[in-house]
Amino acid sequence: MTIEGPPDDLRLALAAAETAGEAIGHAFRLAKKKNEKLTLGVLAKKAGIPSTGYISDVMSGRRRLHAKYRDALLHALGLENRTAEIVRILAELDELGEGEADAAARERLTRDREALRKLLRKQSLPLPERMANLFFAFEVFAAFGLSGQKATRAGLRDVFGAGRGVEIEQALGLLMQAGLIERREETFHILNDQVNFFAGEDGMSHIDYLKLALRDAESRVAAWYGKSAESFFSSSILSARTESYRALLPAIKSAVLRLESDLESGEADRLIRFNVQIYPIS
Repeated sequence: MTIEGPPDDLRLALAAAETAGEAIGHAFRLAKKKNEKLTLGVLAKKAGIPSTGYISDVMSGRRRLHAKYRDALLHALGLENRTAEIVRILAELDELGEGEADAAARERLTRDREALRKLLRKQSLPLPERMANLFFAFEVFAAFGLSGQKATRAGLRDVFGAGRGVEIEQALGLLMQAGLIERREETFHILNDQVNFFAGEDGMSHIDYLKLALRDAESRVAAWYGKSAESFFSSSILSARTESYRALLPAIKSAVLRLESDLESGEADRLIRFNVQIYPIS
């Protein structure tokens, strides 16, 4: 589960796009709904593109999105993180030919595209601060995947321990309040099996979520550190060139998203913590 979130209409439109031009067209039309003064001319100027006709040709599929304009155009449209990455992947797919090397690249990029589509299609819900036990509620929500997207109080106590009965009740209440689950007699059922959490105006910030995740990991690391068949811990401090770091970071992000997507299962038998932190320290 993540705390992030572009508008739903933008996420879903980009997830459905088959080409970079189609994605750019969706993003432009949605941006124009919010800002009537946005024209192709204004967009071209913001992106440093000399011709409005070029952007029009890209959106209609008559021309491909050139790499030298790509990042500037994405920035001008307000696309970042996953929304920008899906357009970059589509643009790279558009450029591939039929050779053996291109076939391997197409397979890799297609996997990345599908992993991102899965994330973009997740329902987005704001998380107000009054959800005091929010972090544990995330774990309870994920635990529904252990029993076919439904759960009972007894089953959740088996997973988390009988001593956490009160916390489980609070978590179930929060999940029902958020519209993520519903109660049918004595069983709780998932209403949306994939949810992308983000912070609203009164909500929890992404950095607070990361702090909670790290605190949770700290409390469990001793129990699992020596069990290499069931856990993995690695921490490094590297000296690197800024140019290389910035160039490789998108590929690292893409690989992590793909691994998360491959690992997640609808027939799960355990919960795991997946934490990755990469950032400059100077």
